[in-house]
Amino acid sequence: MSQHNWLPSLIYRSGQTDLVYLKELNSYYQKDFYEDKIMYGGNPIAVKKHPIVNGCEATLWHLITGNAHLPSEPILEYRSEKFSWIKSVLTKFDTEHSVDILHWENMRKGEKRFLHYIIPERYLIVLTERRGYNLFWTAYPIMYNHEHRKLMKEHQEFIS
Repeated sequence: MSQHNWLPSLIYRSGQTDLVYLKELNSYYQKDFYEDKIMYGGNPIAVKKHPIVNGCEATLWHLITGNAHLPSEPILEYRSEKFSWIKSVLTKFDTEHSVDILHWENMRKGEKRFLHYIIPERYLIVLTERRGYNLFWTAYPIMYNHEHRKLMKEHQEFIS
């Protein structure tokens, strides 16, 4: 259970089939990225759409399987259940600059990235800056201590 009461509930699979769970996740995805139009830094957030498989876009497949190009991969519950947090974290940062989330920037492959890390939850969200919009890049739980330490070090170097 999250210690941050502003985060939405987890999206548990609760014994659902892959198809039913996928439809539920896609419903959240469509609402958060299309109907509600998440903004960040005054710019809209766009997503990678292709390939579209079984009615779901590449970004959704990446979020729930870890691989946008092989949607035949199994749905990973540890990645999927926190999916609803993305909008809340980005909205909270864009309106309140909450101290509950570490924020920093880095450069990867010549692109400016915005990172948002909920430390106790060990959940990372990454956006890439584009001209006039931000591209949602990824979000996933940090599973290993060495990954956590690496992120903490990178954040410390950014603020120093």
